[in-house]
Amino acid sequence: MSGSWRINAILGLTAFILSFVLSFVNNTWLTSLFRALIGFVLFFVLGYLLRFIFQQLNSRKSGEELPPQRKIQQFGAKVNAPIQEHSLRQEAVKGKEKNDTTGLPKENAIFQAISLDALHTKKGSDRSN
Repeated sequence: MSGSWRINAILGLTAFILSFVLSFVNNTWLTSLFRALIGFVLFFVLGYLLRFIFQQLNSRKSGEELPPQRKIQQFGAKVNAPIQEHSLRQEAVKGKEKNDTTGLPKENAIFQAISLDALHTKKGSDRSN
């Protein structure tokens, strides 16, 4: 994680001091100290959470989460997908292992048509009621 625990300690101390000073005006010193400790703990933990979220967002933008070989495979698959889809359609047009509903080969069919009536009726129920 970027930075260190010192950043969170500074954030927590700032929350502690502000909470103590602002609470001391209306409360006893013991109540103010307790509320300041709660503020310190909350801001210390929230500092880690926010830094973790910012690090994850940063790594996704720069692509650091994938190893170099995996990046090449991922981007290569995206580039070759339209070519593979085109070749599947060409095979379907030529008549090799045609799927009855889509014309694509059965083992590579991405989507098969389902009627809307089949989606909206339950098995064993009658729609006439």
